[in-house]
Amino acid sequence: MSSSSSSPRVVLYGYDASPFYQKMLFLLAHYKVDFVVVKVAPMPPRPALSELLGVTYRRIPVMFLDGQAYFETTLCARALEAAFGGKPGHGHSLFDKRDEIIQVQLSATWSETQLFRLAVGHLPKAAFTPAFVADRSKFMPGVPFSAEAVTANLPYSQSQLYAHLASIEAHLAQQQQQQQAGSGSGSGSGAGAQAGRFLVGEKVSYVDICTFVPLQWVQSFGTARDLLPKEAKNGGGGAESTTPFPRVVAWLSDVKRHLAQQGLAKAKSIKAEEAATLILEQAEPASITKAQNDARVSASDPLVKAGWVDGAGQQVLVTPTDTGKVPQQGSLVALDPTQITILVRTNVGNGAFLAHFPRVQFDVRKVELAKNRDAKI
Repeated sequence: MSSSSSSPRVVLYGYDASPFYQKMLFLLAHYKVDFVVVKVAPMPPRPALSELLGVTYRRIPVMFLDGQAYFETTLCARALEAAFGGKPGHGHSLFDKRDEIIQVQLSATWSETQLFRLAVGHLPKAAFTPAFVADRSKFMPGVPFSAEAVTANLPYSQSQLYAHLASIEAHLAQQQQQQQAGSGSGSGSGAGAQAGRFLVGEKVSYVDICTFVPLQWVQSFGTARDLLPKEAKNGGGGAESTTPFPRVVAWLSDVKRHLAQQGLAKAKSIKAEEAATLILEQAEPASITKAQNDARVSASDPLVKAGWVDGAGQQVLVTPTDTGKVPQQGSLVALDPTQITILVRTNVGNGAFLAHFPRVQFDVRKVELAKNRDAKI
């Protein structure tokens, strides 16, 4: 990096009430990463991103690592894993190579979609301020969003939550049975006592954190106490912890305990102008040039074959296909089966940086076709 070696490598944009921002704080705490924060408003406009960096992408958080932008938290997590996971002075790897792809897909298509939407379906009435309702109605077009709509649909939301919790409970029970069988056969002494505590092994993994965030959110609301009661103050049993899913509640406590042991990630809040300067200093021209020279856009890609994308270097729009469908424009650098990379130029000066999006649940096409996006998705 061209900036001082003492400069933090991570700049995070977010606001405290966002569960996905909280997830990023958990990840940064786990990996023991120094970072700085730019606090933004819960609802647009967000000039710290749009005016200073040319970022029109709607959703929060946004993370910059070494001057490159990562949109969507699973992509952020994989970037942090590559940079810090298991390295001296940092937290253990959250992705076992044997199940990394499964963890990524479970997180993207289950924890952060189905479970998160169910969590929204349990929001307390106090959350529905007029401004919040107006903004989120635009954020999730076609989905009724009001205190009345959520209350009317609560039985369905709880029935779906019940089904998901039953699956997690059964999975944890199966892991514990396997651990007990292994321990009884003498195949492992100390390790056996830990197996089954977490979703994919003896240590907290990425899918644990992703699943913890929406379920802990529901637990904190108190709108599903019979399914996810709040943890007893003494950490033990009692009426407050009575539930048909005791293993799930215990697992939530174990993940919370792990995160507490890491300490909540603390960062210095800096001004938007200072953050933009730092990001653009770290966005080395040599790295951008190398990425452009190594551009990968296969002629066999379905979007290329359909004429939605022609190749590297053209102006494209990248848009989420589920919520917050606000496009980000940039010059296409790479398009592979898992990721989209574009070059974004700032509105001020001659700054530019690489921006990365996941392929799943994101649409990319050349600018001239963008006006037909909604009809073709």
